[in-house]
Amino acid sequence: MKHLTITLLTLLVSGNLWTQVTTLSCESSEYFSFYNAETVKSQSLASLKINSKTKEITFRSITYDYKEVGNLIKFSRNDIDKFQTNSFSYTLDRISGRFTAETTLIQTGGKNMGTLTKYKCVQSKPLF
Repeated sequence: MKHLTITLLTLLVSGNLWTQVTTLSCESSEYFSFYNAETVKSQSLASLKINSKTKEITFRSITYDYKEVGNLIKFSRNDIDKFQTNSFSYTLDRISGRFTAETTLIQTGGKNMGTLTKYKCVQSKPLF
């Protein structure tokens, strides 16, 4: 019985069944600029850490609460001051691994700017 318990605990730990955090590595080769209305070739790397237990996701060192809509994970934030509004909206498709980051800058009395970047994400495993 003791051997069976130790074997089951070893399988649980080695299979990461206790952990609720998933790390994704994401890559993009271009983004769309709303300001110029053109696609810009530029490699971009990002990582996401998703805690499914707390419903939090970390992207670029900022942790967000997320909502699940079908197979999509959505999160966003707005930064507002008297000169401009920065809006950040993100969507991750948990089946395909597609991650979309949309940034919009609305300036008071100026031209609106922003970018739309589409990433392809894969799950990354810790090295040790």
